[in-house]
Amino acid sequence: MQVMKANPFPGVIDLVANVLGEKQKIATLAILCDLAMSDSVLDGQEKQILKMYMDKFGVSEAKLTPIIEAIAIKNNFSIFA
Repeated sequence: MQVMKANPFPGVIDLVANVLGEKQKIATLAILCDLAMSDSVLDGQEKQILKMYMDKFGVSEAKLTPIIEAIAIKNNFSIFA
């Protein structure tokens, strides 16, 4: 918690980016997408934050798009109605 207080958002993203491997970065982005899309929508502010992480992690939109599409399907409960 001290690290978070000493390095407020978005600066803390740099710290995280420096210690994670590529697969860990992609997994972290998938988790962030899932949290942001829990309501089945990725709104403007959520997109901005996700883009910040993508840029700092060096992960392209092309690499993340299939993950976002899978999460959108997973969170779309209307398909069962």
